[in-house]
Amino acid sequence: MHMDTSTLVGILFLIVGALVTLWEIHTVTIYLIAVAAGLFAGGGLILSGGGITAGLVLTAIVILLGLPVAHWWRRKLRNHASEAVTHDDIGRKVTIVSIHGATLRVDYRGTTWDARMDGTASAPDAGSVLTIARREGNTLILMP
Repeated sequence: MHMDTSTLVGILFLIVGALVTLWEIHTVTIYLIAVAAGLFAGGGLILSGGGITAGLVLTAIVILLGLPVAHWWRRKLRNHASEAVTHDDIGRKVTIVSIHGATLRVDYRGTTWDARMDGTASAPDAGSVLTIARREGNTLILMP
């Protein structure tokens, strides 16, 4: 069975769209949804006989229109309560329990947390009391 170039390109667009969708599920950026939608739209148009050029143009249009929508959607999904809790940690004192290379374990809120020093600050000794500069996920970023 022989497939023409348009069919192969259309199938390629759909496969890449599926891979981008899987990548989006893994990373949860929201922006990749626009890219995947563009690839699916372009691939569908190519496979329905619209031609490669028309498929590329449709892909670009859907992506360009989808990115601002994805940005708006991402801002709507932001968890403001979680961000407020993260900001509550700034300036609090923690005590270093142990040191494992660049990763520190600190006592904070009645349990131990992973932490690391901010920037080029030198690694302190166990038992030192440091201040939380910010939080990246569940890792505390500390300053002297």
